Amino acid sequence: MGFQQEKLVLACDTSSAHSSVCLIQGGLVLVETCVTVTSRDHHSRHILSDIAYALKATGRDISEVSLFVASLGPGAFTGVRVTLSTIKGLAYALGKPFVGVSSLEALAGQFLGLGKPVLSALDARRGEIYAGAYSSDGEPLLDPCCVAPESLVRRCLEIGISRFIGVGEGVLKYQETLSQIVGSIPPAPMHRIRASVLGFLGLKKQAQQDVGALDAIYLRRPEAVEKLLARKGALKDAS
Repeated sequence: MGFQQEKLVLACDTSSAHSSVCLIQGGLVLVETCVTVTSRDHHSRHILSDIAYALKATGRDISEVSLFVASLGPGAFTGVRVTLSTIKGLAYALGKPFVGVSSLEALAGQFLGLGKPVLSALDARRGEIYAGAYSSDGEPLLDPCCVAPESLVRRCLEIGISRFIGVGEGVLKYQETLSQIVGSIPPAPMHRIRASVLGFLGLKKQAQQDVGALDAIYLRRPEAVEKLLARKGALKDAS
Protein backbone atom coordinates (compact mmCIF):
# COMPACT_ATOMS: atom_id res chain seq x y z
CA MET A 1 0.00 0.00 0.00
CA GLY A 2 2.91 2.35 0.78
CA PHE A 3 4.36 1.88 -2.70
CA GLN A 4 0.94 2.53 -4.20
CA GLN A 5 0.60 5.76 -2.22
CA GLU A 6 4.02 7.03 -3.30
CA LYS A 7 3.29 6.65 -7.00
CA LEU A 8 3.22 9.90 -8.96
CA VAL A 9 -0.18 9.83 -10.66
CA LEU A 10 -1.24 11.97 -13.61
CA ALA A 11 -5.02 12.12 -14.12
CA CYS A 12 -6.89 13.89 -16.93
CA ASP A 13 -10.51 14.55 -17.85
CA THR A 14 -11.91 16.39 -20.86
CA SER A 15 -15.28 14.65 -21.11
CA SER A 16 -17.41 17.71 -20.36
CA ALA A 17 -17.45 21.49 -20.76
CA HIS A 18 -14.49 21.64 -18.37
CA SER A 19 -11.02 20.14 -18.55
CA SER A 20 -9.09 19.05 -15.49
CA VAL A 21 -5.53 17.81 -14.96
CA CYS A 22 -4.05 16.67 -11.66
CA LEU A 23 -0.85 15.28 -10.15
CA ILE A 24 -1.15 13.15 -7.00
CA GLN A 25 1.53 11.62 -4.80
CA GLY A 26 1.63 10.26 -1.28
CA GLY A 27 -2.11 10.71 -0.86
CA LEU A 28 -1.78 14.43 -1.59
CA VAL A 29 -2.94 16.57 -4.50
CA LEU A 30 0.21 18.32 -5.72
CA VAL A 31 -1.57 20.45 -8.31
CA GLU A 32 -4.96 20.48 -10.01
CA THR A 33 -6.27 22.58 -12.87
CA CYS A 34 -9.87 23.07 -13.97
CA VAL A 35 -10.55 25.14 -17.07
CA THR A 36 -13.88 25.96 -18.71
CA VAL A 37 -14.00 25.22 -22.43
CA THR A 38 -14.07 28.35 -24.60
CA SER A 39 -14.12 26.78 -28.07
CA ARG A 40 -15.01 23.51 -29.79
CA ASP A 41 -11.34 22.53 -30.15
CA HIS A 42 -10.29 23.75 -26.69
CA HIS A 43 -9.52 20.29 -25.31
CA SER A 44 -7.34 19.19 -28.20
CA ARG A 45 -5.42 22.49 -28.19
CA HIS A 46 -4.84 22.75 -24.45
CA ILE A 47 -4.57 19.32 -22.82
CA LEU A 48 -0.83 18.95 -23.43
CA SER A 49 -0.11 22.50 -22.26
CA ASP A 50 -2.22 21.87 -19.13
CA ILE A 51 -0.19 18.74 -18.42
CA ALA A 52 3.05 20.67 -19.01
CA TYR A 53 1.87 23.38 -16.60
CA ALA A 54 1.08 20.84 -13.87
CA LEU A 55 4.51 19.23 -14.23
CA LYS A 56 6.33 22.57 -14.22
CA ALA A 57 4.36 23.84 -11.21
CA THR A 58 5.49 20.82 -9.17
CA GLY A 59 9.00 20.55 -10.56
CA ARG A 60 8.32 17.11 -12.01
CA ASP A 61 9.12 15.49 -15.33
CA ILE A 62 6.71 13.37 -17.34
CA SER A 63 9.15 10.44 -17.03
CA GLU A 64 8.55 10.42 -13.25
CA VAL A 65 4.85 9.60 -13.64
CA SER A 66 4.19 6.04 -12.43
CA LEU A 67 0.51 5.78 -13.34
CA PHE A 68 -1.69 7.52 -15.91
CA VAL A 69 -5.44 7.83 -15.29
CA ALA A 70 -7.98 8.80 -17.96
CA SER A 71 -11.67 9.54 -17.90
CA LEU A 72 -13.41 7.03 -20.18
CA GLY A 73 -16.68 8.93 -20.55
CA PRO A 74 -19.54 9.03 -21.14
CA GLY A 75 -19.57 12.67 -22.13
CA ALA A 76 -18.70 14.86 -25.09
CA PHE A 77 -17.48 12.51 -27.83
CA THR A 78 -14.56 14.68 -28.92
CA GLY A 79 -13.53 15.39 -25.33
CA VAL A 80 -13.54 11.70 -24.38
CA ARG A 81 -11.37 10.87 -27.39
CA VAL A 82 -8.90 13.67 -26.57
CA THR A 83 -8.21 12.39 -23.05
CA LEU A 84 -8.10 8.76 -24.11
CA SER A 85 -5.71 9.28 -27.03
CA THR A 86 -3.44 11.55 -24.98
CA ILE A 87 -3.17 9.19 -22.00
CA LYS A 88 -2.78 6.14 -24.24
CA GLY A 89 0.00 7.88 -26.17
CA LEU A 90 1.91 8.99 -23.08
CA ALA A 91 1.56 5.63 -21.32
CA TYR A 92 2.63 3.72 -24.43
CA ALA A 93 5.60 6.01 -25.15
CA LEU A 94 6.89 5.77 -21.57
CA GLY A 95 6.00 2.12 -21.01
CA LYS A 96 3.91 3.00 -17.95
CA PRO A 97 0.63 1.49 -16.71
CA PHE A 98 -2.68 3.30 -17.00
CA VAL A 99 -6.21 3.13 -15.64
CA GLY A 100 -9.57 4.21 -17.02
CA VAL A 101 -12.37 5.53 -14.79
CA SER A 102 -15.96 6.30 -15.77
CA SER A 103 -16.70 10.02 -15.75
CA LEU A 104 -19.96 9.26 -13.90
CA GLU A 105 -18.06 7.39 -11.19
CA ALA A 106 -15.58 10.26 -10.89
CA LEU A 107 -18.41 12.77 -10.64
CA ALA A 108 -20.00 10.77 -7.82
CA GLY A 109 -16.66 10.07 -6.13
CA GLN A 110 -16.41 13.29 -4.16
CA PHE A 111 -19.70 12.51 -2.37
CA LEU A 112 -19.10 8.89 -1.41
CA GLY A 113 -18.96 7.93 2.26
CA LEU A 114 -21.66 10.40 3.33
CA GLY A 115 -24.24 7.72 4.12
CA LYS A 116 -26.45 8.46 1.10
CA PRO A 117 -26.61 7.08 -2.45
CA VAL A 118 -25.27 9.32 -5.20
CA LEU A 119 -26.83 10.00 -8.59
CA SER A 120 -24.43 11.48 -11.15
CA ALA A 121 -25.81 12.82 -14.42
CA LEU A 122 -24.33 14.60 -17.42
CA ASP A 123 -26.34 16.42 -20.07
CA ALA A 124 -26.46 14.15 -23.13
CA ARG A 125 -28.61 16.67 -25.05
CA ARG A 126 -31.64 15.69 -27.13
CA GLY A 127 -33.67 15.50 -23.91
CA GLU A 128 -31.50 12.77 -22.38
CA ILE A 129 -28.86 12.40 -19.68
CA TYR A 130 -25.93 10.09 -19.08
CA ALA A 131 -26.63 8.73 -15.61
CA GLY A 132 -25.10 6.44 -13.03
CA ALA A 133 -26.15 5.61 -9.46
CA TYR A 134 -23.86 4.53 -6.63
CA SER A 135 -24.23 3.50 -3.01
CA SER A 136 -22.47 5.49 -0.31
CA ASP A 137 -19.68 2.90 -0.52
CA GLY A 138 -19.29 3.40 -4.27
CA GLU A 139 -21.02 0.21 -5.39
CA PRO A 140 -23.04 0.63 -8.62
CA LEU A 141 -26.80 0.65 -8.06
CA LEU A 142 -27.64 1.17 -11.74
CA ASP A 143 -25.55 0.49 -14.80
CA PRO A 144 -24.49 3.69 -16.61
CA CYS A 145 -27.14 4.60 -19.15
CA CYS A 146 -28.30 7.24 -21.61
CA VAL A 147 -31.91 7.89 -20.73
CA ALA A 148 -34.69 10.48 -20.57
CA PRO A 149 -34.91 11.98 -17.05
CA GLU A 150 -38.53 10.80 -16.69
CA SER A 151 -37.53 7.22 -17.50
CA LEU A 152 -34.71 7.35 -14.96
CA VAL A 153 -37.12 8.49 -12.26
CA ARG A 154 -39.48 5.60 -13.04
CA ARG A 155 -36.64 3.08 -13.02
CA CYS A 156 -35.31 4.26 -9.66
CA LEU A 157 -38.75 4.30 -8.05
CA GLU A 158 -39.49 0.81 -9.37
CA ILE A 159 -36.43 -0.63 -7.64
CA GLY A 160 -36.94 1.48 -4.52
CA ILE A 161 -33.96 3.84 -4.77
CA SER A 162 -34.41 7.53 -3.98
CA ARG A 163 -33.17 10.41 -1.80
CA PHE A 164 -29.99 10.63 -3.81
CA ILE A 165 -27.32 13.25 -3.54
CA GLY A 166 -27.62 14.57 -7.09
CA VAL A 167 -24.53 15.84 -8.87
CA GLY A 168 -23.68 16.90 -12.41
CA GLU A 169 -24.93 19.29 -15.06
CA GLY A 170 -27.68 16.80 -15.95
CA VAL A 171 -29.07 17.06 -12.42
CA LEU A 172 -28.98 20.85 -12.55
CA LYS A 173 -30.69 20.99 -15.95
CA TYR A 174 -33.48 18.54 -15.04
CA GLN A 175 -33.69 19.39 -11.35
CA GLU A 176 -37.49 19.65 -11.30
CA THR A 177 -38.04 16.29 -13.02
CA LEU A 178 -35.47 14.51 -10.87
CA SER A 179 -36.78 16.01 -7.61
CA GLN A 180 -38.78 12.82 -6.98
CA ILE A 181 -35.58 10.85 -6.43
CA VAL A 182 -32.99 13.53 -5.57
CA GLY A 183 -32.98 14.67 -1.96
CA SER A 184 -30.09 17.13 -1.99
CA ILE A 185 -28.01 18.99 -4.56
CA PRO A 186 -24.55 20.40 -3.73
CA PRO A 187 -23.52 23.97 -4.65
CA ALA A 188 -22.84 24.64 -8.34
CA PRO A 189 -18.99 24.55 -8.24
CA MET A 190 -19.10 20.91 -7.08
CA HIS A 191 -20.78 19.65 -10.25
CA ARG A 192 -17.56 19.45 -12.26
CA ILE A 193 -15.52 16.30 -12.81
CA ARG A 194 -12.30 16.75 -10.86
CA ALA A 195 -9.13 15.05 -12.02
CA SER A 196 -8.06 14.63 -8.38
CA VAL A 197 -11.08 12.41 -7.67
CA LEU A 198 -10.37 10.58 -10.92
CA GLY A 199 -6.78 9.96 -9.80
CA PHE A 200 -7.65 8.62 -6.36
CA LEU A 201 -10.25 6.29 -7.87
CA GLY A 202 -7.67 5.16 -10.40
CA LEU A 203 -5.27 4.14 -7.64
CA LYS A 204 -7.86 1.65 -6.41
CA LYS A 205 -8.26 -0.05 -9.79
CA GLN A 206 -6.18 -2.63 -11.62
CA ALA A 207 -3.70 -0.92 -13.92
CA GLN A 208 -3.36 -1.99 -17.56
CA GLN A 209 -0.31 -2.16 -19.81
CA ASP A 210 -2.08 -2.89 -23.11
CA VAL A 211 -3.38 0.39 -24.58
CA GLY A 212 -5.92 -1.62 -26.56
CA ALA A 213 -7.59 -2.60 -23.28
CA LEU A 214 -8.67 0.99 -22.57
CA ASP A 215 -12.00 1.61 -24.29
CA ALA A 216 -14.24 4.66 -24.19
CA ILE A 217 -17.73 4.53 -22.69
CA TYR A 218 -20.02 6.25 -25.17
CA LEU A 219 -23.52 4.81 -24.39
CA ARG A 220 -24.84 6.46 -27.56
CA ARG A 221 -23.65 7.02 -31.11
CA PRO A 222 -22.36 10.52 -31.97
CA GLU A 223 -25.02 12.94 -33.23
CA ALA A 224 -23.26 13.20 -36.60
CA VAL A 225 -23.52 9.42 -37.04
CA GLU A 226 -27.20 9.45 -36.07
CA LYS A 227 -27.91 12.16 -38.66
CA LEU A 228 -25.99 10.26 -41.33
CA LEU A 229 -27.93 7.06 -40.62
CA ALA A 230 -31.19 9.02 -40.68
CA ARG A 231 -30.33 10.50 -44.09
CA LYS A 232 -29.41 7.07 -45.43
CA GLY A 233 -32.71 5.71 -44.14
CA ALA A 234 -34.63 8.55 -45.77
CA LEU A 235 -32.86 7.98 -49.10
CA LYS A 236 -33.57 4.25 -48.91
CA ASP A 237 -37.26 4.87 -48.23
CA ALA A 238 -37.44 7.31 -51.14
CA SER A 239 -35.83 4.90 -53.62
